[in-house]
Amino acid sequence: MKNSNLMRQYRRISVFFGSFFTFFTSAILFLTMLSPIKAQTEVMAWGNMTGIRIEGQLMDFESSLRVVGKNWESLNATGKERQSPKYDREGQTQSVTTSIGKIKFSQIVDDVATGNVKVSVKVTADQDTLLQGIFFTLDLSDASYANAEVKFINGSPSGKAKLNLSRIDAANNANPYKVTAKGVVISTPKKQIEVGFGTGAVVYVRKETGITPGTQIYIELLGQNIKKGQEIEKTFAFKASGEIDKSPAEMVLDVKNPGRLHVGFGGNFRLQSNTDPQVIDYCLNNLRVAFGRAEMPWSMWQPNEDSDPIAEANAGKLNPNVKAAMEMAQRLAQKGMPVILSDWSAPAWAVLGNPRDAYRVRPDGLR
Repeated sequence: MKNSNLMRQYRRISVFFGSFFTFFTSAILFLTMLSPIKAQTEVMAWGNMTGIRIEGQLMDFESSLRVVGKNWESLNATGKERQSPKYDREGQTQSVTTSIGKIKFSQIVDDVATGNVKVSVKVTADQDTLLQGIFFTLDLSDASYANAEVKFINGSPSGKAKLNLSRIDAANNANPYKVTAKGVVISTPKKQIEVGFGTGAVVYVRKETGITPGTQIYIELLGQNIKKGQEIEKTFAFKASGEIDKSPAEMVLDVKNPGRLHVGFGGNFRLQSNTDPQVIDYCLNNLRVAFGRAEMPWSMWQPNEDSDPIAEANAGKLNPNVKAAMEMAQRLAQKGMPVILSDWSAPAWAVLGNPRDAYRVRPDGLR
């Protein structure tokens, strides 16, 4: 079965498990030693690369595709649960198609050789739009790249051909470091990431606050005045190298201080598609589920702050989605397991700022 089919099945299955048997992990490690792993680029199902492995050592960074509003006032990026991507894999080639608003993306990642990766990106605009631009972005964490040296290949103006990332200040994000180049070479004492653009491109460097502090290198795909039907394809040549940690690993088993007891599987029992009840039935009938988590759809329970949801429920006006979620929690509790209720979506009145921004890190650090 192709991996795309597996990914589609995974997306339809809302029950997933948060704990794994130690022997299962050991078995996976054992199997990987029996057959060499050729794939080296880590590509998430939503399209972001999280690094390139060389002899198992991860040369970490994170790529993303971003649509940036005029004057850097808004930002939308590919990420987990932000879009509805389609992922496919054939041998050493991984592909993802996705969209941000009216901008469509197609990305193909090919493992060419050890440490060498070709990334092809196609962008299509479905409407006229005024933006700061559409970018292929590299996110470099402070933990790995705080003092990295960046060389811009054929950088122009020449005075900006080199940059130490420690010089970038978040206070200048509205007017970021800007250079035109045909590639970048990012170097630290332990690793080097080179990205060739093929042709010249405008590059911006910013330092954004977020869950993981770091510096972002924006490589422009399309500029500010975008027309409906406009399309561009660009290829990036990645070369990764660095220090491989081959020191022996030592594992000590402390039998005097055992860890927590493995009591069984735990899962999220979310009702989001027509197939979820079938999956839930199978899991509860065939697995020893020890912990359960269900959703309390707060936005549907009390959409208006001044309303009395209990009174409305008693009057027979309970939202059917809330009813189904609560019955799911009740079913889990009746099996004697601890149950966690989580609010994945708050009503608009309970969200600071624009509710549409609730799932991304905003400049003020709030989520």
